[in-house]
Amino acid sequence: MIVNKKEVESCYYQATDLFCAEKYSEALYVFNKGIELKPDAAKLWHGKAITLAALNRHLLAEESYSQAIKLNPKEPTYWYNLGLSLEQLGRLDNALESFEQVLKFNSFDDSAWCRKGEILNELGKHESALKAYNKALQINPKSFRGWKAKATPLFQLGKVEEAIYCLDQSLEIKPDNVEALMNRGVALNTLGKYFSALNSYDKALSFEPNNYLIWYNKGNTFIDLEKYSEAINCYNKALEIQPLFESARNNRKTLLTWYPSLRQIK
Repeated sequence: MIVNKKEVESCYYQATDLFCAEKYSEALYVFNKGIELKPDAAKLWHGKAITLAALNRHLLAEESYSQAIKLNPKEPTYWYNLGLSLEQLGRLDNALESFEQVLKFNSFDDSAWCRKGEILNELGKHESALKAYNKALQINPKSFRGWKAKATPLFQLGKVEEAIYCLDQSLEIKPDNVEALMNRGVALNTLGKYFSALNSYDKALSFEPNNYLIWYNKGNTFIDLEKYSEAINCYNKALEIQPLFESARNNRKTLLTWYPSLRQIK
């Protein structure tokens, strides 16, 4: 069969345009058409894989990534995106191997170092995660993701002040990041700096007033301050936003059991 290179390239660019327009089913059809014309085109297999991933069909995406890698095993992007799908499938050890392959071909990819750190931390290997984050930040000292993510294993290792420092660094880069502000509040609360924690939560709520997790954590701080009416108000707000949030419901129930007079708070 004589391959028409222009037709193959046309399929690739048409499918890519459809993917960028978030027309994933149509993009998948065109990537498959291109693969029929040229089954050994790694970039078509990779395009098919990222499209399947966008459709949350990660098991099928894995098969297409593997085909792309078989055709071009030294392309770090293929390994990186395979790692993302393996994470979604819950296969963290395999995902870790994929990101290590990325770093084998490009050791200066700070994003891959961050991904490696996140997986190691999820696997409970907090010290190893810190080393990965340190490498990412050595490559890119202005990595918001690196600073924010590094705070997590530090907090889990009991190094709370260091975690707060990392969150402060991340917030210098992105002052409006709600997750970093909330995590900063949790860390400050752990140190008993309750009013500073409340300030951090309030700043986060100024950006996302309907974030039920912030209201929940703010309620927890009010409990530590023994301001139970304010805590009930926060839990009520969290449950108004997310009625199925059991942690807020349980804390509220406990407070009402201890202090029946709080039941009048609506």
